[in-house]
Amino acid sequence: MLTLQQQRKRMYKAGYIFSLISLVAISALIFIFLIMLIISIIILKALIIFPIIFLLVFMALYIMLFINIKRAYEECGTDKEKDHFVLGVVCIFFAPTSAIFILIATSMFHE
Repeated sequence: MLTLQQQRKRMYKAGYIFSLISLVAISALIFIFLIMLIISIIILKALIIFPIIFLLVFMALYIMLFINIKRAYEECGTDKEKDHFVLGVVCIFFAPTSAIFILIATSMFHE
């Protein structure tokens, strides 16, 4: 049979081991939480930054598109280029995704 002092030592040892295990588990949970927090901050920044960049790029494309269409309409003034102008305006108002193709077409048309 163990003495009272030996039982206390075992209890302290068990308590010490249990507290170490809990500290390691809590530290691991905090570490995982911090990693998830960092990842979500990066994702949120990406979710905020990418649409802004996307909008800026499309604004630049629209400006270039208007410049090219205006130049095509004013410089030569042929019926084909006037049709091109009308097509570009229609695409800007009704089909924004096709604005890139109109931009390419107007750039190629003048070079």
